[in-house]
Amino acid sequence: MLLLASHASALSEASSSISGASAGGAATGGVILVLLLAAIIMGLYFLPGIIASFRKHHNALPIWLVNIFLGWSFIGWVAALIWAFTAKQSPTIVHVNNAPQPSVRPTMETMTAQQANDEIATLKAMKEAGTITDAEFDEKRAKILSRVG
Repeated sequence: MLLLASHASALSEASSSISGASAGGAATGGVILVLLLAAIIMGLYFLPGIIASFRKHHNALPIWLVNIFLGWSFIGWVAALIWAFTAKQSPTIVHVNNAPQPSVRPTMETMTAQQANDEIATLKAMKEAGTITDAEFDEKRAKILSRVG
């Protein structure tokens, strides 16, 4: 009987140590669960800022600020989320063409007689309108006549 009683007390001590260990394990598991849940909630709360940063949005800092200071209200959070998904500003590309442009009429181009007559008639109209002087008219007419081929 004594042997049975000693086994019973040993069994009772073993079960109490096991239940104590599982109670401590449950507390540790509960803390881990709470921390995991808090991390998930924080990730969801800062989701607009995270998205803006990953997308390299040109307004990532203002989106973070709206998210931090107004995200507690559902409207502020939704506004920051929509803003994070808006189109990114693309850089403006300017192409510079430094190639020389062909002139409309090269200075030493040959002309037909008809073209020369048309040019001289235009010059004569400019002279009569007073746009050019007689000396300018004579100079330009001489250039035109030298180009007739």
